Amino acid sequence: MTYMTIIHWLVLLIIFLLMILAVFLIIRKYPEEKTFAYQLSSVVVLIYLVLMAGSIFLLDQSLKSAELLNFKNQRVLRNETMVLTGKVKNTGKFTIGTVTLYLRMSNGALAYKTLRGKDVYNPSGGSLFSGGGDDKDIKITTLEKEFEILENLKPGRTKSFRVTFKYPAHFTRPSLKTELYIH
Repeated sequence: MTYMTIIHWLVLLIIFLLMILAVFLIIRKYPEEKTFAYQLSSVVVLIYLVLMAGSIFLLDQSLKSAELLNFKNQRVLRNETMVLTGKVKNTGKFTIGTVTLYLRMSNGALAYKTLRGKDVYNPSGGSLFSGGGDDKDIKITTLEKEFEILENLKPGRTKSFRVTFKYPAHFTRPSLKTELYIH
């Protein structure tokens, strides 16, 4: 659930009042055809509900912003995990409800000059057509994770985070791409 600001509530109130006005005008225009008026009113209500949900999403995107600072990643060989640390700063004027870190790690993306065909696909005979084959030979080349790292971040404040996850042992030269999703 998103953190609702006063602007969210005002926009929702305006849209709700417009919806009530539209339903009132429809019922007033078609007093004899009650079933048609109710059907049209229900369509209008659905349209306004979608408009309300979309406005909340758009307001979140435009009113709330954050910045990722001092982002570091460290591989722990002892237990094959990766530790991500950093700070998130709220650069907007409103409180952020939750901050989610989206991580995409690709294997060998930086080593494209030394990349061989069997690094991407290693054929295992007729297993592609016969349905057989060993799944133990299949190795992932991309890992995608989402972590909810912070909650209730006040404007202008900075908070630290630390995330640990299992690291694929066969990754040689991973490249990381991170994005912040703010709600």
